[in-house]
Amino acid sequence: RFVVVGDVWFPDRSDLLHQVELSQNWQGSDLNLVAHLWERHATETWAFLPGAFALAVWDRERQSLSLGRDRSGIRTLDYTPE
Repeated sequence: RFVVVGDVWFPDRSDLLHQVELSQNWQGSDLNLVAHLWERHATETWAFLPGAFALAVWDRERQSLSLGRDRSGIRTLDYTPE
């Protein structure tokens, strides 16, 4: 349902997995982890994400796009309406 693209760096992935109550044996990529969190928490996912990231999340069912970046602005997020 969700397509997640972007640049992600989580400095403490195990802490994030613990915080969102996922197994420490999670085998997916960080982008897969964001997609999984988005299924559970939708836009509240932004509050969980530590580290540096700039992401676009496309919801295929609702035809909606969400853009987000880390609070410090470490990763750049550029977009255009065309």
